Amino acid sequence: MTIVESANLRTRILDNRKWDILINRIETLHCTPFIGPEACFGSFPPASEIARELAAEYGYPLEDVENLPRVAQFCVNQDGGDPLVKEKLARKFMSVEPPDFPDPSEPHQALASLPFPIYINTHYHGFCSRALRAQHKEPRRAVCRWYRDFDKDPDRATFKGYLPDPANPLVFNLYGHIEEPDSLVLTEDDYLDFLVRIAGSGNRLIPGPVQDALTNSSLLFLGFPTSEIGFRTLLRYLACNNQLRRPQRKANVSVQVVTVGSTITEEQLAQTKSFLGTYYEQLDVAVFWGSSREFVKELKQRWQIYEEKKHGR
Repeated sequence: MTIVESANLRTRILDNRKWDILINRIETLHCTPFIGPEACFGSFPPASEIARELAAEYGYPLEDVENLPRVAQFCVNQDGGDPLVKEKLARKFMSVEPPDFPDPSEPHQALASLPFPIYINTHYHGFCSRALRAQHKEPRRAVCRWYRDFDKDPDRATFKGYLPDPANPLVFNLYGHIEEPDSLVLTEDDYLDFLVRIAGSGNRLIPGPVQDALTNSSLLFLGFPTSEIGFRTLLRYLACNNQLRRPQRKANVSVQVVTVGSTITEEQLAQTKSFLGTYYEQLDVAVFWGSSREFVKELKQRWQIYEEKKHGR
């Protein structure tokens, strides 16, 4: 990288000023975390492993056997496919043991210990709600009804007279929940249908408190592989609804935690940072280069320092 490129990159990373803004937004209850699948590493099988198992079971004929949405699409639609794939996966996921919540570097536990009114979950299980209950909070769960008639949505009653707060937060399962297999956004067609139906609903599929959070709060993206279709779908939804470039975000900072593989060369790392830095800059999103655990460790440390200063300790 040239000196000029390095200087430009520094404007895109999560520097001390942006950290201060993020901590302030958390303090004022104006930060919303999006929790992705990589937040579950160590307790939940990665999508690539699940895809390989499905590919072997159903005889997937192509080479991209680690692409879960594509493999799942084959299993559901091709000759010999199985329309019950989601139910089988849901049963498999239900048997997974939860993370080690007492571990202070476990991402769900770390986020649950902070004062977020709303958590947006894009993986399929209930680890976020479990972590919140372990922190003696009373979370409510809602699932995006992208797959059914909105007017028959049983979660609509959840929001009558309910305003999420840190003691009674909302966990909104954007891509479905294992207790409702039909709700899972799993196949390639599911992701396309999800975007079409969300757009066609006039955002009615997104509860009012969540819409307010998307509009008025900083957004924290934790545990998302940058090339994963679920993350790209999420960014397109937010970008198309102008959620990432609103005037009120001038005092905001939205953050994407990017994990880079340990086998990458210095040259590849420089190229990756240059490309992704430019991409996220266009979306007004700062980048933290490191794992989810590294991010929450620093977040908790900075939060503790902030709390100590606030209370004069």
